[in-house]
Amino acid sequence: MRQARGILLAAVALGCAAGESESTAEGGCEVSGWPEGEAALYVAASCPAEGADGSRKRPFNTLGAALAVAAEGATVAVAPGTYAEALALDRPVRLVGAVDASRGIILKVPAPDAAGIILQVPAPDALGIILKSPAPDTAAVTVKAAGVELVGLRIEGAHRAGVEVLSGSATVTDCRVEGTAAVGGAFGSAAVARAGAQLTVRRSALLGSAGAGVYFEGASGAVEGSLLEGNAAGGFVVVGGEVGIILQDSELVANVGAGVSVYGGRGIILKRTAITGTVESPEGVAYGVVATEKGGVGASLRLEDGVTVAGSAGVGVLVDGASSAVLEDAVVTGNDGGGIWLQKGAGAGDAEGVKVSGCSVADNGLVGVAATLGASLHLVDSSVLGTSERTAFDGLAQIEVADGVILVAGAKARVESNAIEGNARLGVLADGVAAADVNVSGNSLTKHPVAIILQHPKGGSALVVGHNTYSENSQDVVTASDAEAVGVPKALSDGLTP
Repeated sequence: MRQARGILLAAVALGCAAGESESTAEGGCEVSGWPEGEAALYVAASCPAEGADGSRKRPFNTLGAALAVAAEGATVAVAPGTYAEALALDRPVRLVGAVDASRGIILKVPAPDAAGIILQVPAPDALGIILKSPAPDTAAVTVKAAGVELVGLRIEGAHRAGVEVLSGSATVTDCRVEGTAAVGGAFGSAAVARAGAQLTVRRSALLGSAGAGVYFEGASGAVEGSLLEGNAAGGFVVVGGEVGIILQDSELVANVGAGVSVYGGRGIILKRTAITGTVESPEGVAYGVVATEKGGVGASLRLEDGVTVAGSAGVGVLVDGASSAVLEDAVVTGNDGGGIWLQKGAGAGDAEGVKVSGCSVADNGLVGVAATLGASLHLVDSSVLGTSERTAFDGLAQIEVADGVILVAGAKARVESNAIEGNARLGVLADGVAAADVNVSGNSLTKHPVAIILQHPKGGSALVVGHNTYSENSQDVVTASDAEAVGVPKALSDGLTP
């Protein structure tokens, strides 16, 4: 593997037909489609290796050959073509490629009650340079230097990783990384940043990886304006780290297991991003967003400014263990296994608990918002609408459940000033919680068979609710005896696997 520190893989507009070459009478190799501007060295995959000296007339036919003789700070012009090489970047050299900036994929993501998201990421035929790594256990591009920039690069079928930042920093812009393969059943992510490194991905497509689309391990960085689709181990994964990472203006589609997974990472922020159609993993999990603890350290997560979580095969947003989260102005809709689910002490370390504010939670299966197993919830100024029936096991039998809000198993909750409407079984169910720990007040509850059911109070004190407004319910508030109690899904007393 060739070494080159601080490489910039840049791209400029093509001046003529890409990648064409022909022999000259003097024995040189004429290439059309060079990027504009002067260069110290030239590379064209279509030219022969014999007699190459890196000049415009006799370009090298591999990147490695050019990097082997390039002085620090040299510019290497790269003609369109396929380069079967793996690069280790640790010396300041500038690689300039060619890209047709007019070719892009424009995606519009409609978000109910939120601004649409518009992306423009490069189509396959927009990129002149195609890097195909032949190494079975090495990333196509390995970074060990600060200030590396990859622009307009297409990486296909890499092993281990498309781009792996081991140290230093890298920015990946207007790139496509497709079909990254695993090594020994592990790795296989399109872009990876390891401990202490920094990775920024902009206007890029990370598709069909055996691992994650983007994977941060104790690292920092951002993903902006990008498409992460069809990755077999999740779209955007953060493991550990105390430095904030931002995911914004992006679309995560049909990733397996989770769209966004945060394991003990702190200060993770999602903005103006759509996470849709998460597919169930072989282990049977499918979360749009999941935040859980790692080594006893909880994750810290914010969803704000029009994030949409929709169409997951399982739960839309799961917050687990010692993790904290804030959801503001988010849309959580059409998730088959529930909208927002808090469990196992989630939010208990925060004064307000997990705060869900100004959100639209609509048309989910089973439950709109659930808090269980000591989790703490503050649901305020939000709407919880149209939960539809799903079959669940309550420990004795299969039951049909479709509740707007469920508070069970020692949860603490303030449910205030919300519109709770049209949920097929109940508006609010409080079961096994203490009267002092639950406040349900200032809400409007409309169009339910039963608006609120209170049952199995914890500590013996009767559960009560504050002042709410009720309309078009068959029954408003029911305090159920043990004989009259409705069934609670066993998954709420056991907890989900994050």
